[in-house]
Amino acid sequence: MATITIYPKTDKVSKKTGKTPMYVRILHQNKKAEASLKIEVTEQEFERWNFTMQSFDPSRDPLNSRINRVKGDYENFLAMNKVHLEFTAREILDHILGIEAKEEAYKPLVVVDFIDNYLREHIDGSSLIKSGTKRNYRKSILHFKKFLKENDYGNLELKNFKFPNAERFNVYLSNVYYPNKKTKMLPVSVSSVVIKIKAIFEYAVKAEFIPRNPFKGIKIVTESIEKKPQLSAADVALIYKKDLSSYPTLEVYRDMFLFGCFTGFAYVDIFNLKWANISVDDLGTKLNAQRVKTNVEIEQYLITYAVDIINKYKNSLVASLNGTIFPPRSLTHLNIGIKGLADICGITKKVSSHIARHTCSGFMSQAEIPTDIVAGRIMGWETGKNISWVYQTVTNSSLIIARNKFQLYLDKYLIDGFLCSNSSKA
Repeated sequence: MATITIYPKTDKVSKKTGKTPMYVRILHQNKKAEASLKIEVTEQEFERWNFTMQSFDPSRDPLNSRINRVKGDYENFLAMNKVHLEFTAREILDHILGIEAKEEAYKPLVVVDFIDNYLREHIDGSSLIKSGTKRNYRKSILHFKKFLKENDYGNLELKNFKFPNAERFNVYLSNVYYPNKKTKMLPVSVSSVVIKIKAIFEYAVKAEFIPRNPFKGIKIVTESIEKKPQLSAADVALIYKKDLSSYPTLEVYRDMFLFGCFTGFAYVDIFNLKWANISVDDLGTKLNAQRVKTNVEIEQYLITYAVDIINKYKNSLVASLNGTIFPPRSLTHLNIGIKGLADICGITKKVSSHIARHTCSGFMSQAEIPTDIVAGRIMGWETGKNISWVYQTVTNSSLIIARNKFQLYLDKYLIDGFLCSNSSKA
């Protein structure tokens, strides 16, 4: 089935006027044909371009007159002809635009163009995809385009990109080194890139550009075989009890790190936590929030250690001005502070803010809190189809039982040996 795309040609901005030309493209039978619409838009007009609707906002904008006419001619052409049998992409464009379509020569649909088009139209142009997801797609596409360039695939047609090419890309990623590090990309990271490129090629299958996804059959690794690092109860106790009178600037970093250990919150969720996320009822102090990374709702009753920590910041002017519970601290400074804490506590393990989340998960497992409650409700892991089921079955009573188990676990393994529940400072 032929498809039509109308878009601003950002790589042909006029040096004299600064205006961007509008183009129309037809994709059909793995071939591409495109031509100018004889429309040029200013920077202000370009900002009103709606990539999803392929028109300018508002809909009554005079610039849409020519665009709507082309769309109408295209729909009429489809209705009157057996496009999938009789015409090429160039011939369809010729019928729609007439002599205007002769401005550009025929071009086959090559892989790199297909990828660029998908990024522009389905990722950058989508209002439904969050900025973090867009950023991850761009990173994956950068890896893929670098692979295409290094293997002289710049002119490779989309239909000729097969499984051996996809497998070669997978191997290529396995030998990519992290920036400023001496370690190669881990299997999970490799798969996180491959799965996004695979999704783009799946669109090509659905659009009938190619008959089969070349990435089908490439093994996807979703979980590292390495044990996730975490601190022991003794390590956490050392940090909790450490006298920081000689290191007063480290106290906020300790509180943020311990709050992660006691709630499972990641740095970005701690950073964005507001008092509106906290409520108190007859059962205790409750936290309701949404994970920034996955958009999964989190709900849990806080243990006393976590409550003690946030109560320390009720009257914090800096936090209040920022609109959050904790004073603003960058991830870089937080990790530096945590490493400093580990050093003065004599902890030799490699520590970072994210270890707090793994530590909390380990504690809850040892406290025998059911996995479905931990994963879907307390930790906010993105567990796919199980999420809706978890929210239907986990009640306040379940959360209270989980909170009590966690509290008893910490009381038993931390208080008896190392810390006191009544102390919030060393």
